[in-house]
Amino acid sequence: MKKSLLIILSYYLLQGIIHNLGHPVTPTYVTELGIARYMFGFFFAAMSLGMVVGAPFWGMLGDRRGKRWLVVLGLLIYSVAQTLFGTFTNPVLLVAVRFLAGFGVSAHITLVLSHLIAKSPKTSRTKYISWSAALFALGTTFGYQIGGFMGDYFIREVFYVQAILNVGLLTWIALTIRDDVKLIP
Repeated sequence: MKKSLLIILSYYLLQGIIHNLGHPVTPTYVTELGIARYMFGFFFAAMSLGMVVGAPFWGMLGDRRGKRWLVVLGLLIYSVAQTLFGTFTNPVLLVAVRFLAGFGVSAHITLVLSHLIAKSPKTSRTKYISWSAALFALGTTFGYQIGGFMGDYFIREVFYVQAILNVGLLTWIALTIRDDVKLIP
């Protein structure tokens, strides 16, 4: 396997870990804020809606511009949104920043997959897409476990840790992804 493909696949493992640290502590966070429990579902729905809106937006931009800085911008938006989610206490603002988080993270989801497909030989594209899904799932498993462990010691700060680690991920991507990728036949 080419080094460039290993690097791209590493993004999925790291995203799985980092972007799932907050999920185990979110129900406790909602309870500690005194917000109705049903809002937990609204927060996740808002993030999903942000992804629905963001994915086509980032995809359209990615077809017109280089993908690297769009991925970085999207992950920066996600980091800011996670920081604000750990800071705000108003349910309406929390829903808004969850939407913003989904919008931002959809840049990574959309554009890194596009990049992976472009870098993969045609005869191996499905294999690499399946590896990306497997590594994301593996990272998700670790993210839930690590986030749950951190939740034994602190809650709100998990979102700050998540934002900081995500800045590390976006830095790794900025340093390693190349915009000059042509589709490999």
